[in-house]
Amino acid sequence: MKKNEVMLSVAILSYNQEKYISEAIESVLNQKTDYKYEILLADDCSKDNTLKIMKEYEKKYPKIIKVLDRKKNLGANQNLLDAGKQSNGKYFALLEGDDYWIDENKIQTQIDFLENNTDYIGISHLQQGVNIEGKKLGVYPKWIKKSKEITMKNFMKGQNYSATACVYKNYFKDDKYQEELKYYFSLHNIVSDIQTGFFELKHGKIYNLNKPMMAYRIIRKKGEENYNSRTSVIDINLGSTKILSEVDKYNNYKYNFWRRYSSYYADIFLLSLLTRKIKSIKIFFELCPKKYHFIVQLVLPIMSIKKIFNYIVRVF
Repeated sequence: MKKNEVMLSVAILSYNQEKYISEAIESVLNQKTDYKYEILLADDCSKDNTLKIMKEYEKKYPKIIKVLDRKKNLGANQNLLDAGKQSNGKYFALLEGDDYWIDENKIQTQIDFLENNTDYIGISHLQQGVNIEGKKLGVYPKWIKKSKEITMKNFMKGQNYSATACVYKNYFKDDKYQEELKYYFSLHNIVSDIQTGFFELKHGKIYNLNKPMMAYRIIRKKGEENYNSRTSVIDINLGSTKILSEVDKYNNYKYNFWRRYSSYYADIFLLSLLTRKIKSIKIFFELCPKKYHFIVQLVLPIMSIKKIFNYIVRVF
């Protein structure tokens, strides 16, 4: 490690998050680490005081913090892509403006691992779910608790990990990945979990630390600045289907995504019946590659039972 080398670039993305942004920034500044890091504050033309708060931090910590002041709204994915291009770190981490780190040794732990285990491209961990007030809601994702390694097989099964919890190699600075990254981040202006997760696991495996090191704010109320709170579950799943189908096509249908498509379809099917938006089922099949049409219908009863059971468990 070179003396003045920036080991980690932390991009904090925000839009109208004045209530939470200080907590996010402070959680990075409070890290205990031997490694040099930078914080890129990428505000996407907030209409509240988020940018003002960011500039106050930049003035206070000019050697660590840089504000990326957008002249027009880019959308979350283009905001992230540009922040990545302006980063200098050997490794990269993403933090959304309404989340925050809860372990002061996060940076040290994750970079130590990557420096000593070069066969991994990233290292992730569990998340502590919290509500708007910070009340604990559970640890996520639940499937991953018993696993130490995350690979493309997990992604194909529909087992998501947290891209925002991950520290990974800084692909944004490598020319050979620019075309692929540009394409993936053009597929949706907000949703990036699918593209980011697929891209990372396509290029290597990720280690998982079986402990929560960050708080993930779960916002379910309408009116809050959160994609999931503003968008119906049907539309979220249709959007995910479209993104996955484009990723699938771009990679010449090399991977088998029937489990992911089946999960999206089960949600759409059940909610279409409840809301009488039957047209959504037709839209799904227009988006989903034909090679998966038979299997998603074949496993629908099983997937539907699982969805209903999980909903009952979550409510009660």
